[in-house]
Amino acid sequence: EFRIYALPTHAADAAGDESAGLRMRQNAWADLRKFRPIESWHDKGRFLVEARQRIERGEHVFTCADDEVLLHYGWFAPQQQGSLFSEVGKRYSYAPGSAVLYDFYTDPSARGRGMYRSNLRQMLQLAARDPGIKEVYISVRADNAASRHVIESVGFQYQTSLRRD
Repeated sequence: EFRIYALPTHAADAAGDESAGLRMRQNAWADLRKFRPIESWHDKGRFLVEARQRIERGEHVFTCADDEVLLHYGWFAPQQQGSLFSEVGKRYSYAPGSAVLYDFYTDPSARGRGMYRSNLRQMLQLAARDPGIKEVYISVRADNAASRHVIESVGFQYQTSLRRD
């Protein structure tokens, strides 16, 4: 089950206000090159190829890295019409003027430092400044209680769930 959340950009501006939060870098290729494969499904070469393709499509990646490791990343895709949730075999259509936040990862060495929350807030600030974006969407697996808590705490509202038939 995937849960889909939305936040209108007029609310995103207030939700994104975090002057003291950790600042992510936007589209920092030097950060992406520090990606460290940890999970069995990680492949650095494939990760970098896909990152370049996403950036070339106009998507933005927000990152935090130290001297050696990419600690956190997440993607911001403006003007999305829909997404395919391959895990449940379902498509979801977005209203015109929608941005989608997706594919977040925090290195195990950096978990618990508030990077996800800071990243979401910074992305919401970007969305609020773009007059073409009316609503921001994010999805999460229903069993990921920690991520759901952060998503809800920054103001996203539950919309629907997608389940495998």
